[in-house]
Amino acid sequence: MDTPSDLCLLTDADDESATSVDYRQDGLVRDDLTPGTLIVQYTYAGRGLFEFGPDRKRYNVPTGHAFMVIHPGPYRYWFPPRAKAWKFLWANVLLGDQYERVKALLSEIGPVNRIPPDSTFAEFLRHCAHLGIFYGGVPNPYERSRLGYHLITELFSCFCYEGERQVHPPALMRAVHYIGQHLGERITLQRVCKHAGVSNTTLNSMFKKYLGTTAIQFLISRRIDRAKRRMVTSDLPLKAIAEELGFVDANHFSKTFRQHVGTTPNGFRSKVRSAVW
Repeated sequence: MDTPSDLCLLTDADDESATSVDYRQDGLVRDDLTPGTLIVQYTYAGRGLFEFGPDRKRYNVPTGHAFMVIHPGPYRYWFPPRAKAWKFLWANVLLGDQYERVKALLSEIGPVNRIPPDSTFAEFLRHCAHLGIFYGGVPNPYERSRLGYHLITELFSCFCYEGERQVHPPALMRAVHYIGQHLGERITLQRVCKHAGVSNTTLNSMFKKYLGTTAIQFLISRRIDRAKRRMVTSDLPLKAIAEELGFVDANHFSKTFRQHVGTTPNGFRSKVRSAVW
């Protein structure tokens, strides 16, 4: 059976080298990817060319940089004539329930960015590529889902927390980081504001402006995302997952999950397992 479409899945990854001008892809023509797939391609030697948008703005993708784009769309990338070999890591992730979050991030940071070679994002890309090379891909949907969510987590960590660049205000990042580190606790808005160093009104204004949601809704969404991963990657009973993620009890967890996902936790887990078995 097919894997549920609402899951985030690593669909493929590899380590490649392009040396011919025959190497090119066009996001309005290619038919080898499922709509809603994130393409990440990271240059570790040489360079490539990338175009994006209705005006076909052109970018260099040199060593230490990556382009990221959601398929389908107005993008092209290719090997430049007379250039040295373009060596790169790439990963394709079917975004599923992470589509809107990633789309919003990419609209803010742009399609081509520097990725520090020692960042956890670059390291995890290498890990995914090596899985593709040495193990012929990852057929198990459980594992592909774990890898997909992990890659998206590293993407947000790279551009929201690490390095010189911060795409969001520091106070917002302090709040987001605090929430991520305390998902299993009874977090109040007052505690988050105290840690971020801003008022309730200011914090919610920043969440609405940059993330399109309130602080409390962001907290709930993070808990639901984490619960999905736990149900995909473990056999923990729902009561244990509910307690681990700060829900009042299993009934509260089930009600909240259904409001956000459209099905019960048991229904979600059964759907995933039917795809595996």
